[in-house]
Amino acid sequence: MKFRKTRLVRTLCRLFGEEKGQAMMEYVVLAVLIVAAAVFAVVKFGGAIVRQFGVAEKGAVGNEAGAVELQQQSQDTANTDVTQGQNANAAYSTLSEGGGEGGEGEGSSD
Repeated sequence: MKFRKTRLVRTLCRLFGEEKGQAMMEYVVLAVLIVAAAVFAVVKFGGAIVRQFGVAEKGAVGNEAGAVELQQQSQDTANTDVTQGQNANAAYSTLSEGGGEGGEGEGSSD
């Protein structure tokens, strides 16, 4: 008894059975990973980049006082982010070492 291969089955066999299709899928996966990394970078660092362009803009037009003030605000925001990250890391370390028993609320910041 012979089975007929439909167009879909032939296409799937070509994609998964040949190296051309396999290589293409590897490129697709690689492209998806690159796009995901780019999106993550924009989300994570986008605000800081925009603030730095604001500082450059104020400095370029001769508003030195505004540029210095904006730079200080940007630095304060970065320091706050670092402190929050360190607090979160300390809290995670405490929990992962088994010190979470009876230690609720440790490592949290207001």
